[in-house]
Amino acid sequence: MPEEEKEKVETVVDEDEFVDVESEKLAAEREAKKAEEAKKAAEKKEAEEAGKVVETETGPIDTSDLHLPAELQGDAVPRVIAVDEKGVYEYDNPKLSAMEEARKAWKKSYRLSSILKVGISTFCLLLIVLAWVIPTTVMGSSAGSVPLYIALGTAAGSLVIMALTSFLVKKKQNRFVSTYFHAFYKPMDEYLFEGLDIANVQGDVDTKLSQEEFDGGKAFKKTHNVGSRDSLTFTYKGVDAAVSDAASQEEGKNKALMVTFVGKFLRMHNNLKLDNGVIFYFKGNDRAIPPTGIIGATPAIKNDYYNVYGLGKDIAKIPSETMMLIEKIRTNKLLVDVTISIQSGRTYMYLGVEDTLMILPNKDQFNPNYLIAYKQIFASFLEIGYSLSGEKDKQ
Repeated sequence: MPEEEKEKVETVVDEDEFVDVESEKLAAEREAKKAEEAKKAAEKKEAEEAGKVVETETGPIDTSDLHLPAELQGDAVPRVIAVDEKGVYEYDNPKLSAMEEARKAWKKSYRLSSILKVGISTFCLLLIVLAWVIPTTVMGSSAGSVPLYIALGTAAGSLVIMALTSFLVKKKQNRFVSTYFHAFYKPMDEYLFEGLDIANVQGDVDTKLSQEEFDGGKAFKKTHNVGSRDSLTFTYKGVDAAVSDAASQEEGKNKALMVTFVGKFLRMHNNLKLDNGVIFYFKGNDRAIPPTGIIGATPAIKNDYYNVYGLGKDIAKIPSETMMLIEKIRTNKLLVDVTISIQSGRTYMYLGVEDTLMILPNKDQFNPNYLIAYKQIFASFLEIGYSLSGEKDKQ
């Protein structure tokens, strides 16, 4: 073959191979792009199903980056007190026993009132039937409309009795609930405070947390309402503090109310002077509800476990001792997520917790392990607040 033709064939072969390689490369890129888009779509769908897409005034925002990945999520609450062979908890503290006694007393009262209500309703229904059957049987064909009138009169009277019974029983059950709450929360608070340098405790289960105080941490955008109970004020090592069970709501899409927080609210005095404040958000599992004030905001510091929002000069004013304590915080199946808002003069801590700490036990025996675990959590956050008070420096 002449040299010129050989070079021409080789050139054609080289060009064909080049075109094939480019085609395969483009096809691979297209497939990779499709796979990436499919992955993003799947993640978006998963986020929506898990409630991680939040509707805001500017549109939906995916908050997946404010949740911990599965491999970093904390474990379940350890069983400090296990059930015996009969499935019963043996409490190691009289205050824990008192909480269970309160539950049993409420359950017994509630059951008796329910039995009374059902019994009276059943008796009234039986009267209505007898009011028809007896006149019909006794008077026979000559009864005419008499049995009907008697039955209707009995039915009217029975309905009045049933309605009155329902009203009185419900009123009585509401009193039982109030009594139960007082009898349960008093020993619970005493158990939480036991062994801690806490004094001057004021308030009870009926004391409410004001929306103004809840919003003082500037962690939420537009709180619509705050529900609360057991709002107590006290001093910890001489530092002014307050704690409360709380739940908040804001208006979401189409003005529908959405839950923005459920858990324990803790507030303490601090001696810092900050320009705009600093907010720490500790990520949690899919049950976590990031505060609306940070959704869509750019964190100044970001790591696997928490984000920090605020000015660098404010963050720099946080004592190293506080940062060491903060670094130890880890969320888990009980402490779902945490927001610590440090403002001038006050520290606000929003501890998102599971329902096992927020809902009083009903049918089942009181499980003390959640409260035992929370007692340690509560003490650790009191120390964080105390480290910001400046009281230690005075000693």
